[in-house]
Amino acid sequence: MSSKHYLETIRLILNKKINMKYFSALCLVLFSLSGFSQEFKISDWFNEKANSVVQLSPDGKLVAWLTYNNRILIQPIDKGASRSIQLSAGQRFIDGQFINDEKFVYVVQDGDEYRVISHYLPNATQKLLYTSRFFKVSLAQEHRKSEVVWLIVNGQLKPFDLLSRSLGKAVPLPKNSQFVGLANNKPCYSISDTKDVFILKENEWKKFEPVESISQVYADKDCHNFWILATHEKNTKSLFRVTSKKSELIYSQKYYDIADVIFDSNKKNVAAVFYEAELLQVKTFSKNAQKIDSIMQRSFPKSYWQVIAQSVDGKKSLVSVQSPKIPPQVIWTDVETNRVVSLQRRLQNYDKSRWYKTSVVSVDNGAKPALFGYLTQPDKLNSHVPLIIRIHGGPFEIRDRWRFDPEAQWLADQGLATLTFNYRGSSGMGNAYRRVAYGDLRSVIEEDIEEILTALESQFNYDPVKRCLYGASFGGYAVLSELISNSDDYVCGIMVSSVVSLPMFYESLSDEMTKATFAKQFGNYDDPDWREENNLLLHLGEIDATTLVIYGNQDKRVSPLQSEALIAKMKILKKPFTVKKLENSDHEIEVLEDRLAVYKSIQQFLQEHLLKSLK
Repeated sequence: MSSKHYLETIRLILNKKINMKYFSALCLVLFSLSGFSQEFKISDWFNEKANSVVQLSPDGKLVAWLTYNNRILIQPIDKGASRSIQLSAGQRFIDGQFINDEKFVYVVQDGDEYRVISHYLPNATQKLLYTSRFFKVSLAQEHRKSEVVWLIVNGQLKPFDLLSRSLGKAVPLPKNSQFVGLANNKPCYSISDTKDVFILKENEWKKFEPVESISQVYADKDCHNFWILATHEKNTKSLFRVTSKKSELIYSQKYYDIADVIFDSNKKNVAAVFYEAELLQVKTFSKNAQKIDSIMQRSFPKSYWQVIAQSVDGKKSLVSVQSPKIPPQVIWTDVETNRVVSLQRRLQNYDKSRWYKTSVVSVDNGAKPALFGYLTQPDKLNSHVPLIIRIHGGPFEIRDRWRFDPEAQWLADQGLATLTFNYRGSSGMGNAYRRVAYGDLRSVIEEDIEEILTALESQFNYDPVKRCLYGASFGGYAVLSELISNSDDYVCGIMVSSVVSLPMFYESLSDEMTKATFAKQFGNYDDPDWREENNLLLHLGEIDATTLVIYGNQDKRVSPLQSEALIAKMKILKKPFTVKKLENSDHEIEVLEDRLAVYKSIQQFLQEHLLKSLK
């Protein structure tokens, strides 16, 4: 559209020749025709104030939130005003739950004191139920109407009767209990900090033995049947049902771990299981679950979604949902009416259609499961669009997923494509996929990078002239390793909070159990050949690409000495590099000001080394 047409349009608006009720629609048309793109500021992702879901009421008509400004917000789905409970500046929310559809109980910490308070919703009456000094108080959760709330205090379960406002007999918990499950509002099971599971039988806690390698436990309402997510002699995390008489496999996927399970209202039957291959896969077993799945497929096709809370009858649900083109949001659904109500959406000030496309990249070499990744691209993709290859950290308990990726979107805004991928060793694809990388990570990741780049060229006709590697923590180690092995293939590398020497990392470990796990996964420290190969400081002479080294001086997970040793050696070898040292930041760089400074440094670095010569 020419400037003359713009001016004529503005003149008509000012002279009221165009009805103002069509003004918004006209602006959208002008916006589209102009070719102007709303810039995505990565700071908006980190600066945004979002509320956190606490619970759904038993009838599914109210949602409790903890707001970003320290309030408890009770939000009705339908008509009616929200109720707000303002916490004082010194109070910290610990826990909360609906006791029934009209009463909400919550725990706050104020200094060294913990308080349990009931809030009666119809008239906003509050009552102090219980106080504890020094000992933390939390609530044992059960989503059922009851006038008894169970408090977890100093290694004990204490029943508090809301009608008589009195404590009942305390039940001692197993040592180091981290979670307590109730059934029929009575103690049922406990999970320790070492993932040991204990069942309460005849007033005695007994260790749960039938299934090994447990990651999650669910109990039916009578505490008779248990649903267990565990590997237990399977390659993948699978679902088992355990009774007093037997244990049986209910569902297992050959190549992918089960990520989540939902049940019917009494937890007597499985409603659906979820696992993640390239995209989310859902296996439904009940009509309600089929209806939820249908609603999600219709409203949010090709998305990742998870049921985070349900009403007692299982018909109303809170669901978190996102995809590469849908920023995270929380919705409410009703399977009886097929209603979908959006309750919270991240980045809602951005136009929904402005997000860049993400595609699955899959290696077809006959291996199962297939090596795969995700490509987020600018509008036009050709060999002159530089590629960022982002390598995830971990390496064994992390994977890349089909999610909204603010970093990839931010990079696409700058004209860069981003490739992420799940190299062998990543989690979620079963034990065999993870263990194949044990002791041989450098060569495995190098092979997988070559495979995924070949697939990228084959599937998208995309062989970029310029490539840059990017990784944090162990991902930074993988970046450095790849630059050493194949330096000519890359223009640059970015390493954040990076490991540079596995032997040095091993030497920083304090206990023998952690050292044994490290040796099993990464290799034998006592082998001099292993130490030579995996101390990347000894191989920096092979690097020609320029690097950006970012680290926090308060990092307790990966010592800052690792990055400083890298910098010192690069100086000696006269290699090109840039440093961003953050005096007050830890491994995750959680200080907001520092995190934004990191992105500014990355942007300047990429502008200089990937984009400048293309303009």
